[in-house]
Amino acid sequence: CLGKPDLVQRDDDKEEVVKERLDVYKRETAPLIDFYDKQRLLLNFDVYKGVKDLPKLQELIEKELGRLM
Repeated sequence: CLGKPDLVQRDDDKEEVVKERLDVYKRETAPLIDFYDKQRLLLNFDVYKGVKDLPKLQELIEKELGRLM
């Protein structure tokens, strides 16, 4: 790409390693997301502008913390 560094791959960027990472996510992380979502303690925030979205994220967090207090 123009002006961008070449893609760097890790030594463990192999199909079987990626599959194992996805399996770990499904076993360990996905249940936590479901748990906190059911408790209504999970916030979803889509990032469109990168760092420029931080003020909106901060506003959302402060609003939700105020609701919980």
